[in-house]
Amino acid sequence: MSAGRKAPALAAGLLRGAAAAGLCLLAMGLSREPGLVYEDDQGNRLALRAVPPAEGEVTAFELVNAAGALISRFGKDAEGRLITLGVPGGAVYRFAPHDCERVLGICDYTMTGPDGRETRYQRVTGREGGAWVYSLFEEREGSFVPVRIGTVSYDKNRLPLSETWTDLENAGTGSYRRIDVP
Repeated sequence: MSAGRKAPALAAGLLRGAAAAGLCLLAMGLSREPGLVYEDDQGNRLALRAVPPAEGEVTAFELVNAAGALISRFGKDAEGRLITLGVPGGAVYRFAPHDCERVLGICDYTMTGPDGRETRYQRVTGREGGAWVYSLFEEREGSFVPVRIGTVSYDKNRLPLSETWTDLENAGTGSYRRIDVP
């Protein structure tokens, strides 16, 4: 995965989340307050908070670091699937029809970058025990090339609990887990 697509892919990995995610956080009155806290494999704490959705979105979230700086913004459709991803500096990536999170089997989508460049992806997702396992492929010269594999687990409300992944192009790995904060 190129450097230009790495940031949105990693950020999206954290909160592609559940259909109920936006509704649960909004119902809990967490509008601009940190709602869920996650810790990544580097020990960084990240907070997810519900924010007003933009046009075309049903729910939206911001992921912020411990200092409150924006990491990314997620726009979701009515089923809780990622349709927009904003990154610091104002760049927005769009996913059509969505990012294929939690779609069992084979699902194709297109990511359009802020420059209008389109990249096609194919996500293959299955279930192993209580976890969702996936392989992500990027279309290059007419063929799908594997770029990432991972495992995600969700709570009873289909909110993400944890994820681990491997970037197959540079053998990098990453993970996060939700933590309880007193």
